[in-house]
Amino acid sequence: MLAFILIFAFNTNADVFSLLSGRVDGKLKVDVGVEKEISSRGKDHKLETIEVSKSIKAKSSNSYYLYARYKNFQFRPTKLFYDSKSVSLDQLESAKLGFGYRNTDYGAFIDFGSEGDKLFSGDSQTISVTGFSEYNSWVYFLNYSNNRTFLNHWPLPGLAYKWRSEDKKWNMYIGAPFFFASWNPITPLIFSYFTLLPYTHKLSAMYMIQFVRVFAGINTGPKSFVASFLDPDDARIYYDEKTAYIGIAVPFSRRGAFVLRFDRSFSQKLSLSKSYQNLYSNEVRFSDASKASLHLKLNF
Repeated sequence: MLAFILIFAFNTNADVFSLLSGRVDGKLKVDVGVEKEISSRGKDHKLETIEVSKSIKAKSSNSYYLYARYKNFQFRPTKLFYDSKSVSLDQLESAKLGFGYRNTDYGAFIDFGSEGDKLFSGDSQTISVTGFSEYNSWVYFLNYSNNRTFLNHWPLPGLAYKWRSEDKKWNMYIGAPFFFASWNPITPLIFSYFTLLPYTHKLSAMYMIQFVRVFAGINTGPKSFVASFLDPDDARIYYDEKTAYIGIAVPFSRRGAFVLRFDRSFSQKLSLSKSYQNLYSNEVRFSDASKASLHLKLNF
């Protein structure tokens, strides 16, 4: 369950913290996906992703993990302003390499790469380091990142108490700066809620029908990108949206599955600002949009 906390908190690959929480299958995994806008008002948005990962289960309870991920988010040309400067953007990119390690009592993860309008241009290089340990029912962790929506370059500590009900239907991590709860009223159904203060909220539900997974949820939370033409300490690019979604994951063999998802995005906005708290002065808003995405997931 610790996997969910760290995934949500630091927007990291899900399999990474399956590793760090001790669940390692040793498989090579590939995830290729594309998302397109299907609204009648126009097809302004497109998202392409590809991810490759490999986990290794070693002796003496040591586990390792490697992954590479690329995302390309395209949208209609949009002019942004900051002070006396202006720029037209039509895409944002993210490329990352990550490494994780876990033993019985503690683990660590580091990823580095580039996130911005142009990869590896200017100061668009990013790094994130997370370490954690577990003792009894307490979890301690520390994260450093140079590309958050708040408190960049500041090491952020965290502390949580892990609680599970006697009937095992409720699981909670009660802590700061986050809260997580999951409820499993019947075996195939699970609800979960996560918040990372001050901006991120994720509510989801999942139902298993044989080998088919049906899921739905609501997500809110901004993303930060580095502008190649500016010092990131002066201003960054912020993309923010609220999304309601529903989807289905259908396996076609033991080694693969298709995941189809439909999203309704609202309150979409793009900004070039000193901080996320100040983006309202020069934000550009997009129309509400319906989107569809298809992912191919393979295990070897």
